[in-house]
Amino acid sequence: MRPFAAGSVKSFLNGRTDCSDATRSGRPASISTETIVAHVAELVAYDRRLTCKQIADVLDISHDTADMILKDHLHKRKITAKWVPHVLMGEQKRDRAEVEACHPSRFNSEGQDFLNCIIAGDETWVYSFAPELKRQDAEW
Repeated sequence: MRPFAAGSVKSFLNGRTDCSDATRSGRPASISTETIVAHVAELVAYDRRLTCKQIADVLDISHDTADMILKDHLHKRKITAKWVPHVLMGEQKRDRAEVEACHPSRFNSEGQDFLNCIIAGDETWVYSFAPELKRQDAEW
């Protein structure tokens, strides 16, 4: 019989009736509290290119905890892509409206040259980003 099992059998022979685990001191199994989850969500909303290590360093949590929060609590997954379509947020819509408001005056001053600079497309906005490392191109 293994030592742990032998110890358990002995404690029950000595009168123990409770089968649940006793409380133990030490580090908790998980520190993914709602506050930490909210902080991770804020960080990812601010910069989707953050790595688990960067998130862990900022919040002083383990890499595995940051990864678990992103995958299990926030249901995120890391993708590597050059083009990531997304829904425009309020600030982006305001920026877009400001840019579009300048178009008539630019057309009046620049004429056809201005129209040649416009690229028509769908609702996807593309940001210029030149990653130093291949891994920096990944987003949550």
